[in-house]
Amino acid sequence: MQNEHTDPLHHHHHRRLIYRLLSMFPGQTPWQKFLDELIYPVALVGPIAFIPQVAEVWALRDASNLAPVTWTIMTCVSSIWIIYGISHKARAIIVAHGCWFVMNGLMAIASWIF
Repeated sequence: MQNEHTDPLHHHHHRRLIYRLLSMFPGQTPWQKFLDELIYPVALVGPIAFIPQVAEVWALRDASNLAPVTWTIMTCVSSIWIIYGISHKARAIIVAHGCWFVMNGLMAIASWIF
């Protein structure tokens, strides 16, 4: 595994970040470090807030107002985000879109069978 001392492109990546005015990850300032930690619970809030909607559709077995194609596409989009997160080792993206994959998948399945 390469680190900043053995990676021949380390300086190129570092300069690219500077020229684009992007910050390094993980954050270097206390504010960025706080946001880096805050993003994990935030990544769970959306999918957790969506649970009552999923539960209602499945409990009532009524998906008449759902568009199956939309929920199937959303499930596919979540899977692409998961792959992206894995390839970049971005845990917040993996966690958030892993949860969304489950929620979207449940809605997609419900929209096709009910």
